[in-house]
Amino acid sequence: MIGGSDCGVLLGFSKWKSPISLYYQALDLAVLPNKLNTELIHGKLQESNIAHSWQFYSENDDEFCQNVVNNIKPRRYKEIKAIIENPKYPLLFANIDGLITKHPTKKKKGILEIKKINGMTIDSYVGGIPPQYIAQVQHYMLVCELTYAELCMRVDGRMLNVHLIEQDKFLQEAILQAAAEFNARVVAAREAIKKEGTDDYDVMLQIASQFEPDADASEDFNAFISEKHRARETEVQMTGGLDEQHLAEQYVLSQAQIKQAESNKLLYGNRLKQIMEKEGASVMNLPDGKITWRKQFLVKLNKD
Repeated sequence: MIGGSDCGVLLGFSKWKSPISLYYQALDLAVLPNKLNTELIHGKLQESNIAHSWQFYSENDDEFCQNVVNNIKPRRYKEIKAIIENPKYPLLFANIDGLITKHPTKKKKGILEIKKINGMTIDSYVGGIPPQYIAQVQHYMLVCELTYAELCMRVDGRMLNVHLIEQDKFLQEAILQAAAEFNARVVAAREAIKKEGTDDYDVMLQIASQFEPDADASEDFNAFISEKHRARETEVQMTGGLDEQHLAEQYVLSQAQIKQAESNKLLYGNRLKQIMEKEGASVMNLPDGKITWRKQFLVKLNKD
């Protein structure tokens, strides 16, 4: 079954995980990663605190402060400690942070999703919302048959960023289609492995590879496929054709372009730093952007 964070991966919205990881994990041919770390643990521990603060939220800072002081809660939620399934969507499940039971503008219940995020990450997305978060709440709305969600993000540990997200049936249809396609790959691979009647790991990998998701440009795909390759116990040689020759040529060309781009980036950055340093400036306002040079050198153009 596909969870809320998985659907963003299947739609290609995630920068951190590739569909290929989910595929081999579903086949029990890859170990589920244990990526617990102190940052993740602290984030989980803060979820209840963030959800509690969300209840007082107002776009007006003064009103928000008065709500806290006077214990006025325009919003309320109920924590759901359960996995939610819907027989209408047998491939999906939901694990929501909260069920909205009171909202200042909505009469019905909704989804509450809590995130801890940093400001630089928000600035890197159009509209300030990572697209995988939007896919996640649309997934939850679909499973729970609700029509809205609020995404509450604590930014840099000190301020709330709250977005009301309405139901998007087109995106929900894309989620259903992606889940169905993924499930079809998994079922086909399982049946092929079962038909072969083998428990040889290399053979099972070879069979599963015939149905695996296409390559993408994520670091996770590169890391996973490389680790999968290293795990093979036998070495095989093959002969490529014109398509593989073209891919190899594009790879070498991209390497050269990266080297040139890195050199250009360093040159242009050094020129800008020299200009700013001559003036003793830490901020440069541009006709259509801004450069800040404090602990980091950041160039932000308005067209970005």
